[in-house]
Amino acid sequence: MRAEKASRSWVVNEKTSYQQWVMNRVKVVKLSFKPVAFIPEQQDVESEEVKAFKEEIEKMKQKNVKLVNDLQKAYHEYVDLKHDNEVRTRACDVLIKKQRKERNHHFKVQQDLEAANKDLAFRGKEKKAMTLFEREKIGLCEELERDKREALNKLHNAQVRIKEMEQQKEKMTTTYKAKLEEERWYRAKLENDIQYKN
Repeated sequence: MRAEKASRSWVVNEKTSYQQWVMNRVKVVKLSFKPVAFIPEQQDVESEEVKAFKEEIEKMKQKNVKLVNDLQKAYHEYVDLKHDNEVRTRACDVLIKKQRKERNHHFKVQQDLEAANKDLAFRGKEKKAMTLFEREKIGLCEELERDKREALNKLHNAQVRIKEMEQQKEKMTTTYKAKLEEERWYRAKLENDIQYKN
């Protein structure tokens, strides 16, 4: 069980020091003398433990100062690293955007090249077909030209033969006319001779 606090003012409480209790009692009782604070006698010679403890405290203070300086230095380094990281992040973002733009441009150029290759292949096939057609056309034109020359040669030969036949016809006509005139003359002469005899 917990012991309750005594209600009597002259009872010393465990939590209150004796010196404090005396000063409180002096204020209450109103004694004719001023309270004198209890000051323990100061020891002139400090013990070895106290000296060691003070040295340890001094070392800890110095260590604490060093730790504070290191902490400030680390904080400044952290701020610098954070700033450098932000700069690198921005530079990395710019580089990524640039690479993405270059990759898109490369992809577009590749698509254009593929389309151009397809178009060139189609045009090559078309040109090949046109070349074959042109060759066939040239061959047909050469064949027509050859047939034309042959026809012209045949026509020329026919004209030459017709001319020769006309010449032969004229020659035969002339010979026939000469013979006819000769026969007419001979016949007329015979008729004249017969008439003269009669």
